[in-house]
This record gives sequence, structure tokens and C-alpha cells, in this order.
Amino acid sequence: MTFWQTPSEISELDRKTISSGTPGLVLMERAGRAVSEIASKMTSPSDGTVVVYAGPGNNGGDGFVTARFLLNKGYRVIVRPSFGSSSTISDDCRVNMENYIFAGGIISHEPQISAS
Repeated sequence: MTFWQTPSEISELDRKTISSGTPGLVLMERAGRAVSEIASKMTSPSDGTVVVYAGPGNNGGDGFVTARFLLNKGYRVIVRPSFGSSSTISDDCRVNMENYIFAGGIISHEPQISAS
């Protein structure tokens, strides 16, 4: 059985979960881990570079978590942020970007990056 949620319904679920005591960073860890598990079923580290596109908000934070989990699984990962280095990003996104960098992750602001 498949369940579909609209973006506003997901936002409301996130808000309720956070207001009931689960920190946003914990939700990002869960989401990023789940995405990395699905991605690792679709490809292997030997298939080439995984490019993750990340925005400045909390979805971007999910992307950085996903990238970190894949990096830790042995994938070559590059995150391509949609924001500049001086842009304002959410606090949780910044934490996860820094965690990804600390884990050895690569960020590229280049207009074109090779996935090979």
C-alpha cells in the first residue's frame, strides 16, 4: 500500500513531531539515513560519483546527511549546493553541511561537475 502526502501535510507532520520533542536534527538524520539506504540499493560505490544537490533549507540539510551516510559507506560523493558561500542557510542545514565536511565530504560550486 502506498501513502501519499502533500508538502503542506509533511510540513505539518514535521512541525508536530518537533513540537512534541523530537529535534529537527534527529528528523534530518532519520531522513538522510533512509534516503542513503534506498540509494545504496540502486547503485554501488564502484558505479561512480554520487552528486547530491542541496538547497539552503532543511531539505538541503537532509541532502547533506544523505551525502555523509553515502560517504561513510564508501561512495565518492560531491554535494552541489544551490546557494553561495555567503548565503543564509538554516541552522540545521549548516550543522549538517559542517558534519559532512568534517567527515571528508566535498562541496563544489562549479557550474559543471563530472560524475565520473
